[in-house]
Amino acid sequence: MELLATSCDAQDFLRLAVSTAREELRQAVALWTGELLADAGIADRAFSDWLAGERRRFGDFLQQAIDRLLPLEQGEERISLAKKLVVLDPLREASHLALMQAFVAAGERSQALAHYATARDLLKAELGVAPGNELEALRANLLSGGETPAPLARPEAAASAKPTIAVLPFVNLSGDPARQYLSDGLTEDLIIQLARYTELSVFSRTTAVRLSAEAGSLGAARVLGAQFVVKGAARAGDSRLIVSCQLLEGATGNVVWGERYDRQTADIFGVLDEVVVRIVTALGRKLVSAGASSANRKPTTSWSAHDYFLQGREFCNAGKEELAEPLFARAVEIDPGFALAHAWRGIGFLGKFWRTGQWDYLVEAEASAERAIKLDANEAMAHYAAGAALDYLGERGRSPNHFQRAIELNPLEVNIQGDYANTLLHSGRLDEALAVTTAVLDRDPYPPVWMPFVHGTILFAMGRFEEAVRVIESGHIYGFLGRAYLASASAHLDNIDRARREIALMLEIKSDVTFDILRAVSGSPESHPTDLLFDGLRKAGFGG
Repeated sequence: MELLATSCDAQDFLRLAVSTAREELRQAVALWTGELLADAGIADRAFSDWLAGERRRFGDFLQQAIDRLLPLEQGEERISLAKKLVVLDPLREASHLALMQAFVAAGERSQALAHYATARDLLKAELGVAPGNELEALRANLLSGGETPAPLARPEAAASAKPTIAVLPFVNLSGDPARQYLSDGLTEDLIIQLARYTELSVFSRTTAVRLSAEAGSLGAARVLGAQFVVKGAARAGDSRLIVSCQLLEGATGNVVWGERYDRQTADIFGVLDEVVVRIVTALGRKLVSAGASSANRKPTTSWSAHDYFLQGREFCNAGKEELAEPLFARAVEIDPGFALAHAWRGIGFLGKFWRTGQWDYLVEAEASAERAIKLDANEAMAHYAAGAALDYLGERGRSPNHFQRAIELNPLEVNIQGDYANTLLHSGRLDEALAVTTAVLDRDPYPPVWMPFVHGTILFAMGRFEEAVRVIESGHIYGFLGRAYLASASAHLDNIDRARREIALMLEIKSDVTFDILRAVSGSPESHPTDLLFDGLRKAGFGG
């Protein structure tokens, strides 16, 4: 093992890598001496999948740490750091730009021009593309003898090396507000498919919906800093599906590509696949999907099954999983081979467990997820549902493998990231859990309604009670468990009156709450700080 010789080193690295202080960032970079388990010879597929995900995760943390450290360094230190960035990801243009700028700042302009040629040749050979505008602008500045070096690439500029895309909510043309879930479903499916491409940065559905409602399409693009916007409209009848779609430049509103589709409703997945291919092609990049190709997807051929699935997913997005499960059940009854519906049915069963504490729902959740995986081993949501169910069942040796596979298949899916943070919390890896939710909330100003609750429970476990109350209150207060955390945190802050009010609300939601039920739905392992939760509740007078 070349990177991080002990688990303590790994925790130190993740803690230091999210800092903004120069010395801590330097320590994080110093802890990195090579790829995680570089000499591992284990041939097990599950272990290999887990290891690949961990290597990518640690590499991302290192890249972000160097991005933050670069503006704080000078001379050879800055050049050395920029070279590390290039080694980490040789096809990342922002890393080449950072190295050229480091050479310029050190007075080595000839070295900067030489590296431009290296980067240009590499991008052409590997991706078939020319250098981007920032690299070309810096080269032109150097060739013209300009005296002012280009500013150092900031972390946010580095992120923009990937094309940034906001998929705005598709307009419902059916004339029936009750059919809004159809156009919303099309929007979400398109976001999910585009997010599979590792060279794209796609904003989440919740962020795009919120901002487009507040600022309009181009206003949303400006607020988000999105280079491109996808907008469209949809109308579905009993047998026909009409979809129009456009790809626009975010800054100008100029149309890059547009198309109208009039197909059989059963061909909705064919339309989605074609739209994704057209968008990727229009961006002029050679992109590689993070998961399986669309040819390997296992969609349903039944419009009725898909219709029930969309209704169910809409409930899940609103934090009402218990209402969603019967709709997913209907979808898989119509089409037993519909892998995605089986996966989301597992998520629906998880929602029922979180609200009742009934163990049987966990067993059903795992069974649904396993069915989905057997039908389509490359479905990210299937691995996500399996990982979450196994986590609450106490199978913590198997759960992380599924989460890592889910993240590999869909790196930007916030649902997966949120429950992966939960798994880290349940394993006592608090710094890592907080780093995951912090990254999601930084990237996504309007996350799913339940994400603040996950973030808040992590803060609670770290003893940061005041922050926990503020964060949990900012989102969807998740049933009786949410009230339990608010009650306990308030008691720890010596606000006993508030704590007792929260306990009363908890009992209104579920009158038979016990400590055993709270332990089950909050993760239950020995390493999870449920004693902290119970101590606060006891302080407020709850006997459990």
